[in-house]
Amino acid sequence: MILSNKEIIVGLYSHSKEVIEYIYKENYRSTLSYITNNSGNRHDAEDIFHDALIALHGIIQEKKLKLTCTFSTFFISICKNLWFEEIRKRNLVKYNISYSNYLKCSDCDSLLWKNADFDEFDVNDIL
Repeated sequence: MILSNKEIIVGLYSHSKEVIEYIYKENYRSTLSYITNNSGNRHDAEDIFHDALIALHGIIQEKKLKLTCTFSTFFISICKNLWFEEIRKRNLVKYNISYSNYLKCSDCDSLLWKNADFDEFDVNDIL
């Protein structure tokens, strides 16, 4: 089963268990790999993944999401930025870069011109 960006967003808005399981199936392994390769462990990956789902759910419920890349790219970007904030808090990195707006997809701009396999839409247009 492959879900479109729109199907994922609508499913999250309506609290679909199937959509949450789909997000986990499609994105957890990448999150785990990124975190364990960057000073973390499985427990850290589970926490970050959960925190990203909560943050994303809040944005969708408030209808503040404008998705301009694939859902997976956006979600993994949230996870990466949450993890960066966590390791910065733990003093595992020696530099200080502010990522206060961690829900901005840092990978999207470079993908927009390379990849046409996503639907650009504003969450307010579908909910």
